[in-house]
Parts: sequence; structure tokens; C-alpha cells
Amino acid sequence: LEVTLTEREAEILAILLAQPNRTVSSTEIIERGWGTGADARYLQILRRHVSNIRRKLQRTAAARSVRTVRGSGYRFDVKLAG
Repeated sequence: LEVTLTEREAEILAILLAQPNRTVSSTEIIERGWGTGADARYLQILRRHVSNIRRKLQRTAAARSVRTVRGSGYRFDVKLAG
């Protein structure tokens, strides 16, 4: 199944996939992806992108793999990718 992601979504997913099963802080994702510090605006944009990634992965084996670690960041759980 082919999933079409925007450039930014692909970049976020690549950051998570590069460190499977490890929580990547929201700050780190924003700094690496946008090249700027994390503020409320960028945190909201990141949440929106992650939501879009989850929606687009919905019909794949990786549907539940992008996990939120409350108060910390996100992780890609390989075992949930099936």
C-alpha cells in the first residue's frame, strides 16, 4: 500500500524511524525539521502533522506505530508496525 506524505510529514516520520522504539522529544523534531526553537506555534504545527501522518497510515500495518509520549515527544514503535 502506497502512502503519500507531504515533505514535512515525511521528514518527521524519517526522524522517528531513524530512532525506532526511542522517544524523540518534540523540541528535537522541531529543531531538526524546522531549524528553529520550539514554541507554542511550532508545537501545534507538529501535532497537526503527526495527526496527518497517523490518518494517512491508517490502512497500513504501521497504523498504531506513531505514538505520543505525553509531555515528552513521539516514538515509532516497531513492534506495532507488524
